[in-house]
Amino acid sequence: MSLVIGDISNAVGYANQLHFSRAFKNIYGISPRA
Repeated sequence: MSLVIGDISNAVGYANQLHFSRAFKNIYGISPRA
């Protein structure tokens, strides 16, 4: 099963996918796609 980043960001409370991607990268040091 593969989820798209937009689905994951919505599931964890981010309405904006870009904000989720930035927060993820700040915390983990890699992009969510990686």
